[in-house]
Amino acid sequence: MEIICRRRGIDYSNQSLKSGLADSPRPLWGWSDEDTEIESPLFSFFKALAMMKMPLIIPRQLTILIVEKKQWSKGYVVASAFFAPILLVFLWSTRGNVSSQIGTAVYVIGVLFGAGLSILEFIFLRSDQPPCKFLFPWVFEGFMMSIVWFYIIANELVALLVALGVILGINPSILGLTVLACGNSMVDLMSNIALAMNGGDGVQIALSGCYAGPMFNTPFGLGISMLLGAWSKRPASYMVP
Repeated sequence: MEIICRRRGIDYSNQSLKSGLADSPRPLWGWSDEDTEIESPLFSFFKALAMMKMPLIIPRQLTILIVEKKQWSKGYVVASAFFAPILLVFLWSTRGNVSSQIGTAVYVIGVLFGAGLSILEFIFLRSDQPPCKFLFPWVFEGFMMSIVWFYIIANELVALLVALGVILGINPSILGLTVLACGNSMVDLMSNIALAMNGGDGVQIALSGCYAGPMFNTPFGLGISMLLGAWSKRPASYMVP
């Protein structure tokens, strides 16, 4: 009997709490739908900033293939199959060591290759769901194009850093040791802090990552780039600028 009374008391208290919240003029979460309709100046600024990023976001979406079910779009996939080879040809032709005839032929090959892929995907893919079999080519294409966009953004950031060094009269080596090093290591800093705060094995993983990251970047990042630079200048010597 006592348990039943207690349960009834809890039910009565819940009902009174709900009725009190319903009669209260203050919303439950501190805001209402009417408040969210009013755009603040800060929200308008970020909205305008997002519109300014559209010239970079749209080409990226039209060249990186996504086969995830929640983000599946047959139109984007067909467009990425057409524009991805053209982007690769454009990056290859802008290196400066390509003649006009070879560049035109490569552009034609890229357009024909992209058109063929897009036609095949338009015929065989479904609009309501992504492909369920043989996903490796799709994932590999998205992975490779993501690396290509990393390459583009990295080149632009380095060019911007060099331009700032020329304008401000700062040695590029100093900018590399300060600004570029901080920007490159910020992601590792956040991940290592998150791992170290969890304790346990996370501390050892974070401490190992502090040394393993630079050790990996030195032989692979610097080594592969120097190897490609020396290979492009063979049989002459490769002079570091």
